[in-house]
Amino acid sequence: MKRNSDQPSLFDFGVKKIKNNEETETSNNINDAKKYELLKNPWTPPKNYQFPIEQQRRLKFQFDWLIRFPWLVYSEKVQGALCKCCVLFANNSVGKGIHQKLGALIIKPFTKWKDAIERFNRHSNSAYHKLSIIRSEEFIKVMENKKNNIANEIDISLKKQVIENRTILRTIIETLILCGKQNIALRGNNDSGKIYDESIETNDGNFRSLLRFKSLTDPILDKHLKNATSFASYTSLNVQNKIITICVDETQDVSRLEQMSFCVRYVDGVSNCIMEDFLEFSIVHDMTGKGLSTSILQLLEKFGLEKKFLVGQGYGGAASMSGQFNGVQQYIREAVPHALYVHCASHSLNLAVGSSCKIVSIRNCIGTVSSVITFFRASSQRTKTLIECINEYVPQSRTKTLIKMCETRWVDRHESLIRFKELYKAIYYALKKLEECSNIETSRTAFLLSISINNSVFIIALHVIEKFFSITLPLSIALQKVNIDLSYCYERVTDVCQIFKEIRENGDDEFKQIFSNVEESMLEGIIEVPRTVGRQTARNNIPSDSPEQYYKRSIFLPFLDHFICQLQDRFTNHHRVMAKLQSLIPNFLKNTTDIKDFQEVALFYKDILPNYETFDAEIKIWLAKWKNVSDRDRPTTSLTTLSAMSYDFFPNIHSLLTIMATLPVTTATAERSFSTLRRLKTYLRNNMGETRLTGLASLNIYRNVDLNVEEIIDRFAMLPRKWDFIL
Repeated sequence: MKRNSDQPSLFDFGVKKIKNNEETETSNNINDAKKYELLKNPWTPPKNYQFPIEQQRRLKFQFDWLIRFPWLVYSEKVQGALCKCCVLFANNSVGKGIHQKLGALIIKPFTKWKDAIERFNRHSNSAYHKLSIIRSEEFIKVMENKKNNIANEIDISLKKQVIENRTILRTIIETLILCGKQNIALRGNNDSGKIYDESIETNDGNFRSLLRFKSLTDPILDKHLKNATSFASYTSLNVQNKIITICVDETQDVSRLEQMSFCVRYVDGVSNCIMEDFLEFSIVHDMTGKGLSTSILQLLEKFGLEKKFLVGQGYGGAASMSGQFNGVQQYIREAVPHALYVHCASHSLNLAVGSSCKIVSIRNCIGTVSSVITFFRASSQRTKTLIECINEYVPQSRTKTLIKMCETRWVDRHESLIRFKELYKAIYYALKKLEECSNIETSRTAFLLSISINNSVFIIALHVIEKFFSITLPLSIALQKVNIDLSYCYERVTDVCQIFKEIRENGDDEFKQIFSNVEESMLEGIIEVPRTVGRQTARNNIPSDSPEQYYKRSIFLPFLDHFICQLQDRFTNHHRVMAKLQSLIPNFLKNTTDIKDFQEVALFYKDILPNYETFDAEIKIWLAKWKNVSDRDRPTTSLTTLSAMSYDFFPNIHSLLTIMATLPVTTATAERSFSTLRRLKTYLRNNMGETRLTGLASLNIYRNVDLNVEEIIDRFAMLPRKWDFIL
């Protein structure tokens, strides 16, 4: 049959025309409907069609070739033969060589009729032609709804793979988060290779062990761990670090590296709450004041914090940190003059308590308590004996164990001594029982300790310590809170000092009560006074008329006086730092119009105030605002004042009170990070890198923060990677 004149030829649609080294692809412009029509109903010349005759050899196209080769079509327009399948579905190149271009029957018509049969046979047997046949057949099936579209199948398969991969990665991420929040070290002796490898018998760590345990009930994870290649297992150290990074003072750790904990304190402008955030563990090589200060300034720059807004710096009392000439605080102030140094309040309290406890009888009492605690904790049998005695002699007690004394944290010492005094009777009789133990060392040590703790000096010192520590324990706990300012800190210290002063004023009555309690707690013997001589200098030769008077003068009053002096001396600097800023708090406003002190504060912080020029007018309005307000209704801290004022109306005062709230009170946040560090870097796992260490520490410190695993996967998917793992 003769095709319509308006019907384009197959060649017009399918051939890739190459002319003057320029390739124009026309087959890509054919829609699926036209491709289907060209495959199923190509133009076929009628049987009486007169094919053009070649001029030289007088040869022409033979009609029976169309029957012999079903893929063959004839184009009237170009007067040549074409392969309809290869025209529509062949690749850009053929054969083994990547530069072997398509030729006759595909991008140009075949017209050499002498070699037609040979060429058609060779084309039929070619690999690229067979591939085109398969593609055309699959295409027809799809178009006739006999098979799903390959693109859809690929899309469905891809979606399924993505879901499966994300499920696998979700489990891996959740396992990492679990280890981080629970402060569980990840690595073992080996952390590489396939997780399921029977040839490896060494401990490969908690992370890999938890994944194996999870795979017992998770077939998808089990299949992945057993079959994934080493490049796509997503359990390697490198991948762990990347995931941890997405999710997340100085001490020497077990790997002999000096670590500095970098934390920041700031006021949340929305909630008006003070925040303290741990940012990083940083390895420090230069331990001088200059070296440490350089590291701190570099960390500020690393985290994008402008140093001009550094208003306070808090450290312990080490000379390299707090020194006025070569300490960190001095070098920092040279760079940022208004960055005031504040000695950690908790550390100051510890120093005050520690110095007071240097009185001989108090020191010996604490040492004896520590020895008794160590004695019981060193053996399960001794601990069992103690528990039995607690149940028998102190049945009302809820505690059954002794708390070990910490060398640096006096909060622990407070609690340890208070509990020891509570369980004193049970401890004494437990030691008496252990004196009869068959173990010579246990028997001998129990005998010596029982004598020591039934001594008059020990018992009186224990009762005195317990009374004073019960007063300072709430202060020690309060000073470690984040959401307090220096004003609150100094007020609480002042309150404790006032209590001690009142005890001092009523010393006779106070000690009489203590002495009465001691007499009741003596289990054997009576309260005796140590022997004194006129020329003795090695013991307290204090004149007295009774044991009560002797111990009041030798233990109670010296300890109390020393305590009061130490608290006042240790916290003088805190008061000096915040005194002028504190005067802006309504509860401390003076009943005067003199604004000289306020002007000095504003001038000191001039560079970071929003509008220093308007401060004088602003402070006058501030004084007038609170002039007629009763003391009961006046805010007492910087935070309560910030909540009760408007930034728009008092921008400079708001900034100054924010500065006061930001000034550090303690280094408790840094100390807590070190506790995390010690749990993470054990003696068996001490080679942890800085990035990994900081990330795991952050997961543990901020374990109450909910992490969106799907968001972590999305962020992880955006990282450049070499693995064939579609997310």
